[in-house]
This record gives sequence, C-alpha cells and structure tokens, in this order.
Amino acid sequence: MQFKTVFFSQPVFLIMVFLWLSGLTWIGYYDSLNVVFHFDDIPFILENPIIRDLDGIIKKFFELTNSRRAIPILTLYLNYTLHGFEVPGYHIVNICIHALNGFLIFLLISQLLPSVYGGSSVKKENVPTAFSIKLTAISIASIFTVHPLLTASVTYITQRSGQIATLFYVAAFISYLYTRKFSPSDKKFWGWLVFTLLCYWLAFKSKEMTLTWLLIPFAYEILSRFNDWSRLRNVAKWAALLLIIFSAVMTWYLLNSNYLSGNYFVGFGSKTLWGPWTQIETMARALVNYWKLLVIPLPQWMNIDHDFIPSRETIDAWALASLVLHILIVSAAIFSARKGFVLFALGVFWFYITFGPYIVVPERDLLVEYKSYLPSVGLMLIFAELLFWLQKKLASRQYYLYAGVLIIIVLGIMGTWERNAVYATTASAWKDAINKAPYKARTLHNLGYAYAQDGHLNAGKVYFQKSLQMSPGFVLARLNLARVYIRDGAYQEGLAEYSMMIKLASEFPTGELAGLMKDAYHEMGDTHARQRKYLESIPYYQKSLQIENTLKTNLALGKIYLELNKLEEARNHLRVVMNHLPNAPDINLNMGIIALKLQKLDEALQWFLRTIELSPNHPDAYNNLAIVHAMKGNITASIQAFEKVLQISPNHKEAIKNLNALKKQLSSASKKQ
Repeated sequence: MQFKTVFFSQPVFLIMVFLWLSGLTWIGYYDSLNVVFHFDDIPFILENPIIRDLDGIIKKFFELTNSRRAIPILTLYLNYTLHGFEVPGYHIVNICIHALNGFLIFLLISQLLPSVYGGSSVKKENVPTAFSIKLTAISIASIFTVHPLLTASVTYITQRSGQIATLFYVAAFISYLYTRKFSPSDKKFWGWLVFTLLCYWLAFKSKEMTLTWLLIPFAYEILSRFNDWSRLRNVAKWAALLLIIFSAVMTWYLLNSNYLSGNYFVGFGSKTLWGPWTQIETMARALVNYWKLLVIPLPQWMNIDHDFIPSRETIDAWALASLVLHILIVSAAIFSARKGFVLFALGVFWFYITFGPYIVVPERDLLVEYKSYLPSVGLMLIFAELLFWLQKKLASRQYYLYAGVLIIIVLGIMGTWERNAVYATTASAWKDAINKAPYKARTLHNLGYAYAQDGHLNAGKVYFQKSLQMSPGFVLARLNLARVYIRDGAYQEGLAEYSMMIKLASEFPTGELAGLMKDAYHEMGDTHARQRKYLESIPYYQKSLQIENTLKTNLALGKIYLELNKLEEARNHLRVVMNHLPNAPDINLNMGIIALKLQKLDEALQWFLRTIELSPNHPDAYNNLAIVHAMKGNITASIQAFEKVLQISPNHKEAIKNLNALKKQLSSASKKQ
C-alpha cells in the first residue's frame, strides 16, 4: 500500500522548509566565511595543480576502480576559476551543501515515518499525525544543520568531500524508497532505479567509503519487517540479492584499487600499521568517542586533532568494555525493530555501516571529527524516532517538547559559533588542539608550522623540536625544522636535519614518505645553490628526480647548468619544462640565453621575441634582445631595446652598462672616421 503525506503535494511548503533550514545554516556559519585554509587544505587546494586542470578532472570520472574524489575536486575547480584562492567563496559552497543536506534529511525522515508507521495513522484525514511528521522532520533537520561537531566538515574546506558524499548517499536512499513504491512493470520504477544508481555512482566519485550504501537498503528491508516473520520471508530474496551485489562490488573494488596500500608511518613498520585485533580494540574505543561527541557535542570535547592512540595491550579493558557497549547498542536496535521502532534501529545500523571502512582498514587518523559527518545521519534517524514517539506520549503537552528542541537548536548555534572561532586562524586551531591534546606530536608540529608560515621562525623551531621530542620518527616535523633552519640562515643545521629526515624516511621509501624524500633532496639542492655551491647541488637535484621527475627540479637543474655554462645539459632539462609550460616567459628567456651563448643568434632572437610577447614588460628579455641586435649589427634596434629596458626598469645595471659600452663603441668608431 502506498502512502503520501499532505506536505508532498505542497511545493510552497517545501520551499519554506528549505528556506528555514538554509537560514539556520547561515546563522550558524556566517562567521566562518573568512576562516583560513587549514591542514589538508594546503596540499589539496593551494598546492594541487589538478584543481586547475579540467581535462584531468574529467578523466577521473571514468576511472572505475578509484574514486579520486572527482566531484569535490570539480567543485574546487569551479571555485578556483571564479575567484582564485579567495577563501570566502569556498566557504559559501560548503555552507550551501550543508544546507542542502539538511533539507535531504528532512525529506528522508518525511519518507521513512509514513512508510514505517503506515496505514491509517498518516492518511490525509489524520491531520495531527501528518503534522507531527512535519514537525519531527523539520526539527531533526534543524538540529543537523547547527550540530557543532559537523563544523569539522563544513568549516574545514577540504572535508567538502564528506559533505558531497553524504548528499548523494542520502539522495540515493530517498530515491530507493521511491523506487520500491512501484512495480517493475511501471516506467517510474526504472526511472527511479536509474536515478538511485546514478546517485550511488556520484557518491562513490565523492568519497570511497560510500560503497557501503548497498547495505543501507538491505538493513532497511530487514529491519522494517523484523516484527513480522511472514513479511520478512517475502523480502529475503531481495535482501539477499542486495547483500550479494554489495559483496561483489567490495571484492571488485578492493582487488582493483590501491585503497589498502600506502599506510606507512615510521615507527610501526608494516603496511597495515598494526594487526586485526589491535584494530578492533582501537576502533571499539574510537566509536564510543564518536557516539559521545555526536550525542553531547560539548566544545571542550571537540578537537581538530584528538590525542587518541591505538590499543597496545592484548587485552585492553576499555576496549573490551567498548565492544560490550557496541553489542548492547546493536542488540537494542534489533529489539527496537521487533517492537516496530524501525527508524531507531536503522539509525544505529546506519552509524555502524557508514563507519565500516574506517573500522576495517587501519589508518593513522583514528579519531577525526570530519569522519562523523555521514554517520551523523544515523543519529538524526534515532532522534527522529525518539521525538515522534515523545509527541504521541506527551499529547497535549507537546509545546514543552518543542521548547526543548528550540533550546537544543540555540545551543547548537552557539556551539557552532564557538568552533568557527577556533578555526578562524591556523594558530588558533592548533592552540586549541594543544590545550586539549598537549602530548601529541602532530598538534605541536602544526602549531609550529603555523608560526613559521607567519614568519615567527623561533617559535616555529621550538614547537618542531618539542614535536620531535614526543616522536623522533615524525619525519614531517624534521623536514619543517630543516626548512626553518635554512630560512634563518643556519645552513649546516638545516642540512643535518634534512639528512636525518631522509635516513628515517628511507626505511619506507614509497607513498607519502617518498614524496617527502623528494622534497628534502630538492631543498638540499636549493640550499647549496643559494650558497653558490652549484656543483654540490647537482647530486641532490638528481636524487630528487630519481624519485619523481618533477618540473620544479628540472627547472632548478636547468638554471644550475646554465650558471655552470653546461649549455646542452641546461637545454635538456629546460626542454622538459618547456614541453609542459610552453607559455612560461622565464623558460623562453632561458632558452634564448642558451641559444645566445651558443652563438645561434636567429634562434635566440625568436626566443626573446616570444618572451616579450608573453610578458611585454620583461626587462631581461629586452636587454638580451638588445645584445642580439648588437651582435647582428643592428645598432639602432639595439639602442632602442636598451632604452626600453630603462623605461621599464631605470636602475637595470646590466642594461645601463651595456648601453654605455655600445655608445662608447659608436663614439670611438665615429672619431676614427
């Protein structure tokens, strides 16, 4: 039997609900518009060339075995195209996605409650129950939009991927609920089914963990019939099919992707960081903390980087107690389903299903708040069941209930404001983290990095050293300490730190650590080059190239060989850069200088003219163009080019010297005549 609540026939009402939820979201997050780029925002946005490469992003959509987070990256591309790295635009997109997710939760609850409680209780003529459904859905969606814990995904720009994944994950389930209303003989069935699969694919292209979605309709079909064995038997085949498809999809993905590889960290010494039992114990404790933070999101409990370590004991008492608690929660969900409280049961299973990938696959980040964004939908379903049940119990005293809901919303807004203030600057975020996790190496390192970025090198150095006291194998802290030494002019100390960092990282020379080694070798080359020790710099650049053939290192080597007058070697490296950056003025200039030194005047002339075309006010291009004209006997053109240099840069020493020499030469020639 199909059921349709009153408000789905009222588009105006839906628009009003969307505007209400959007307004609440903006009230909660209006003060986050100028929050700076944080943590993973640096490599994922500021230093990520792919967000400027639309062709590369499009290719990611068609890679079957890897998510590549193509959709979040596409949104970042659009942000960058519209306003570069001006931060408010990125926050506006995150806030809008969060508001849309709040509206989807409203739609989800509005669909589930009539489906679960069905029959006469939600027919159009039963206005009080229909009204209760409306209030329940709006209330829970409102709580979601201002939940303080979710700032970790909304205010932290890079975690947009979790927001977008949630959007398509929830949309796919809502679409599935519509699909099941029609028989396969109806065209609407196939239309909704295609839309469901499309949303599933888009969720996967936003974040890998959304492959778990197939377990959600499976859980719903089982739980919604758990109080009626005959109905449960009728759906057993359909539920089994969903489970088989999920198993096949996950097996295919794990066999064909690199999801299980690359989790290296100096000090653990294995691909998966630790064994299965340690992972179970550790995540049992972590999940208790996630429940606590979601149910009672006190600001003093929230942290951008929790001090949470793996269980190191074979029998960890807290871990075993946590496992017992999870078993009790799941048992309560099953018991609730038997009693007809399906949303409560589904919410519990939603929480554990969406956390599933983090439970199974070991990761360095064991307790990270942004991971709770999608699982928080499960908590909203639990709250919806509780609120709907309380409405029926309180009857005429419901205004007390909704006064409580309003208080929760106001407290949520205040908590969200407080968390946004913490995120305001890099230093404020990590100071807050250190206050709550004073003995974690990464928080100390990241505060040091914030100070170093702001030019406070001594403060940065102190926190990097404290970080290394906590964790001597923290190679990133050692790399950044080396960088601070170099910026401060302490070259020997910096080179010593680079060498130590490379020694540590070489124990696991793949993945992330390989990238850090590449950077360290390149920067050691830069350090020697800065001291004009060009020959000493070359081996370090070459080692960097052996790890990864980057344009940056090819450019550095090209310039070094040019300084050493090794022109063919210089040209070979600069050609690599030129193949990728044909419109870079300085590369064209250097190619011209090489041609000039090789006495290939016509070729040099073309390079310098090309440089001027790309950069019309490039003084060095005009200076070298003047030299070529002089060498070819075009004196008038040479003087004009030198004068152009001095118009652009009146104190250009080389141009002044060359022009005076040319005029002196002309004067001497005139006297001889």
